[in-house]
Amino acid sequence: MLPANAVAVGLFLVGILNPWTAASAVPEVKIANGPLSGGGNVHPNMLLSLSIEFPTAGIAYRGDGNYDKTYEYTGYFNPLKCYLYNGGNRNIVDGYFSIIRNADAVHECDGTSFSGNFMNWAASSALDMLRYALTGGDRVVDTANTTILQRAVLKEEFYAGKDYFPRRKLTAGGNMSAPNKVTPFHSTVLYAVSCRNRILFSDTANSGNDCDTPAFDKNAALLETDKKFGEYLVRVKVCDGAEGPARTDLCRKYGANYKPAGELQRHAGTVRFAVMGYLLDDSESRYGGVLRAPMKYVGAGKFDAPGFDETINEHSEWDAATGVFYTNPEDKDNRNSTAFNSGVINYLNKFGRSGKYKAFDPLGELYYEAIRYLQGKPPTPEAAAGMTAAMKDGFPVIETWVDPVSASCQKNYIVSIADVNTHWDRYVPGNDRTTFNRTNNAHDPARPVDMP
Repeated sequence: MLPANAVAVGLFLVGILNPWTAASAVPEVKIANGPLSGGGNVHPNMLLSLSIEFPTAGIAYRGDGNYDKTYEYTGYFNPLKCYLYNGGNRNIVDGYFSIIRNADAVHECDGTSFSGNFMNWAASSALDMLRYALTGGDRVVDTANTTILQRAVLKEEFYAGKDYFPRRKLTAGGNMSAPNKVTPFHSTVLYAVSCRNRILFSDTANSGNDCDTPAFDKNAALLETDKKFGEYLVRVKVCDGAEGPARTDLCRKYGANYKPAGELQRHAGTVRFAVMGYLLDDSESRYGGVLRAPMKYVGAGKFDAPGFDETINEHSEWDAATGVFYTNPEDKDNRNSTAFNSGVINYLNKFGRSGKYKAFDPLGELYYEAIRYLQGKPPTPEAAAGMTAAMKDGFPVIETWVDPVSASCQKNYIVSIADVNTHWDRYVPGNDRTTFNRTNNAHDPARPVDMP
């Protein structure tokens, strides 16, 4: 479950109990041989409809803008621990945070390390909260005994902007911690600025900086920039042998080791998942969304028609023995190939790694495509018309749909996840508005009613 004080990520659930619109259009389906409820193996379909664009990569904890040491902030960092940064405070190649000791009762440390609670407040994006809940987070290092998660990569325009990822300020007083109680920095005031996959610290708030502003001049003298105290990759080692057994909200055991896991892993044996999302296309005329991963089981087993007995899932999205994700699970013979990222979890975790996110999000059109998919219809042609490789953003686009409903008794759900700007959805049956703000061209014609 997403934390209540994270930036709202509009979430609603709609059940499509009988998606067929006319008796003549109902295809032949297989009826399960086993029971249809209770212990039956006809598991529900859950389609994740991701109307996510750039605001969802914005800061997770907004509130009044002040850090509260008495509050526990959920995130990739363990709020009960203190962290050291491995690799030096200007290592933006392979540096990461790891646990060094326990924090005290108000999430403070000893003046030489970073509070995990503070780092969650200062550095987390709302997209991280979604990934934390669904998959356990975006892994940039993923081996049998090592996992390092990375904060969502931010848009360049987010730098110290007040709207999406504002500069953080920390001074002692009230429920706020002194800077040296939650970081190694012994200053009266501390500023933190996030950019891309990094966080920068200084004792001054500097205008005119960006993520690439040098920290030193040509004579190697330290400059008064947002990087005065260093720049750090927002990457954190999680679920190692010490943390794994205790951090039960995030870590799940695989063999002798632990891996971060979310709701998809926890329900992998009883729910089938698919995901739809947008093309990376900011054209005002781009319609709806596309299928990124077809309906499937994501774990080690599957229950297919007609018998719905459990068999091995050749498209499992992680190694059952180690919990390590496959990079291309849809290619059963080359699941570890790094040439392509396929599957439900890879898309959820990795979209936006380029720092690019869609604008003009047509939530209603995307949702309408989700209904069409569950009804066994083909995709709307306009969804992929003129699609380029860049628009795919390194992920599959499934243009030939296979009916995801495997039994007439099967329950089907759409989970639609959106941000604050859901405003570009007009090309759906029944709507005849072709303008916005009453006079401007919305680049969408009126859509006729779809026939069964």
